[in-house]
Amino acid sequence: MTILKSKNFARTISLIGFTLLMTVCGKQVLDPSEAERIVLENDAEILNSRIKYFNQEIPLDSPGSLSKAGSSVRTHTKLILLAEVEPPEIEGHKLQASHVTLSNDHAYISYSTRNNEFRGGVEVFDLKVADRPVSRSLALFRDTDISLAIEWDGKLYMGGATDSDHK
Repeated sequence: MTILKSKNFARTISLIGFTLLMTVCGKQVLDPSEAERIVLENDAEILNSRIKYFNQEIPLDSPGSLSKAGSSVRTHTKLILLAEVEPPEIEGHKLQASHVTLSNDHAYISYSTRNNEFRGGVEVFDLKVADRPVSRSLALFRDTDISLAIEWDGKLYMGGATDSDHK
C-alpha cells in the first residue's frame, strides 16, 4: 500500500479534505492539474439516490454458549438494517467498499476496484440522524484505489495505490 505520494500531496489532501466537507451542488474537479484524475460529486439528490432505507430488524440465532452449569444456552441477537448504499461507478467500473471509519457524526468510506484496476473513491456520510444516514460528498479517482480513509483532527487522510502508467 502506498500513501498517496506526489509533489502536490499536501495540497491535494488539503483540497480534498476542504472540498469534501463543503456543501456545493454539482460535479466539480479540484483544479486544472487534477481535472483528469479526480471528480467530486456534491449533489445531494444524485448522492442519496443510491441509498435504500429499510430500518428492518434482522434476528440472528447464535448456536449458543455454555452456561456455568455446562448446558448450552441459545442467545438471540438483533441486527437492524438501516440502509443499503449502491456502490459508486467510475468509467463504467463498479467500485467496492474497502474501509469504513466512524468519527463523531460522520462515516468515511473508501472504495477500490478488484483485480489490477486502479480506480477508487472516498465518500462522506452524515450520521447525525442515527436511522437515516445521508451522503454528503463523493470523490472518485480515475487512477487510484483508495484502501482506507481516516479522519484525524479535522483532516481526512487516505491511503491507496496509484497506477503510475495512467495517462
